[in-house]
Amino acid sequence: MKLLKRKKRKVAPVRAFLGPLALLALSLSCEQVDDHSGGGPDPEPETELAHPFPDHTSYVGQHIRPAYSQTDLDRHTTEFYDNWKGAYLKACGDMYYIDVSRDIADAITVSEAHGYGMMLMCYMAGHEADAKTYFDGMYAFYKAHPSNGNDRLMDWKQTSCSESGSSDDTSASDGDIDIAFALLLADKQ
Repeated sequence: MKLLKRKKRKVAPVRAFLGPLALLALSLSCEQVDDHSGGGPDPEPETELAHPFPDHTSYVGQHIRPAYSQTDLDRHTTEFYDNWKGAYLKACGDMYYIDVSRDIADAITVSEAHGYGMMLMCYMAGHEADAKTYFDGMYAFYKAHPSNGNDRLMDWKQTSCSESGSSDDTSASDGDIDIAFALLLADKQ
């Protein structure tokens, strides 16, 4: 029992650190995006992806690898992604979100699922021809559903694609960190 109490005390400083870290990352990325919406010309869009799927990275040393050819791994990954996208990626006007309604009562999405979806669009760009469109639509959904605690964080649970309010308008650090990481991935992509 003492170990359990000790573990809880160690987690609290991590949460206290991760929330502001997500806020900082989202603040920096929001400022960068907002810089291009103020009347000046938009920067030229990049024509090539920096890391299109499949981006095969070589690792030096020992590592665990599935016993399949790279071609089979790529095929399995793209098939899984295509099935996932068909089941979970939903449109709301020109915005997109990850549908969790079959798993979470009274919710169409939560910020954690939304962040995962944004990360996937970055990783699957190259296979997914519309990755940028989906990512931008998910970014718009994030911006349209702010937390009451801080408008640069996402309301953790959405009950409607068009209304920003939900039954619990607070943020969740795991979702905000996922969204912040996705924005960093998109910048590098």
